[in-house]
Amino acid sequence: SALAQRVARSGDDPFLVWEHGDGEPATWTYREFGDEVDRVAAGLVERGVVAGDAVMLLLENSPAFLFCWFACARLGAVAIDTNARYVADELAHGLSLTGAVGAITHEHLVPRLEESGVPLGWIVTVDEPAWTCAALHGDPAVLPARAPDPGAPLCVQFTSGTTSRPKAVLYTHANAL
Repeated sequence: SALAQRVARSGDDPFLVWEHGDGEPATWTYREFGDEVDRVAAGLVERGVVAGDAVMLLLENSPAFLFCWFACARLGAVAIDTNARYVADELAHGLSLTGAVGAITHEHLVPRLEESGVPLGWIVTVDEPAWTCAALHGDPAVLPARAPDPGAPLCVQFTSGTTSRPKAVLYTHANAL
């Protein structure tokens, strides 16, 4: 994967700096970021997620979003990038369109997911204020090998919905690269 190549080439260089406003910025090197992505991907595998499954990311802007998004990419799962301000009806629309098997969110957004009325196999909340995904960690030894596939679905983003219901737009790995 592109991330694995960057880890091999620049493992100890900074990859992500998160300035959250509550003190010192948090920094992850390429290696630290890649290790967290593998732990999150393993946690998804342990919840039964396989290539092609949709996973809703109902997350505010944070490192957790990136860890989860890259973890889905690592597995070939499809990250459903959802607006954290969606109301229950909009979430129901997105969940119904995509068939998400589970959701990763913040504790304060769980009621909104539940109000959507769409059953999910699981819901995991990210840790705050650390903005990590420790509740989702698994053993990276369970990660399946996966050949690169530029045409594989990577994520779904929704249009603004200004003229009708938001439409799901599918992006491939090639689109992201």
